[in-house]
Amino acid sequence: MVDRVSVCVTMADSGYPGSSKDQGDIITGIDTPVHDTVVFHAGTDFNGASTLVNGGRVISVVGTGRHVTEAQDNAYHKVGKITWGYGPRYRTDIGEGR
Repeated sequence: MVDRVSVCVTMADSGYPGSSKDQGDIITGIDTPVHDTVVFHAGTDFNGASTLVNGGRVISVVGTGRHVTEAQDNAYHKVGKITWGYGPRYRTDIGEGR
């Protein structure tokens, strides 16, 4: 029996998969705590205390929970706190159809 499940939502540059539109923009909300979530960096850069968009698939947000719906809720709650430049692109149907 599975005690916990995870859902991962990848947030990409607004120009993805083409040329970056947001490179160098400051990412806000990434440090806002949300229960049962973790953020993985991919296309990020750092300038002092600021986290910046470096293009492509920028970050992935993983939410966990007792079931898929709870994991989705946690992941998308965190995703809703994060923004930059023209705004990230991400799928809204991760974990659906289960």
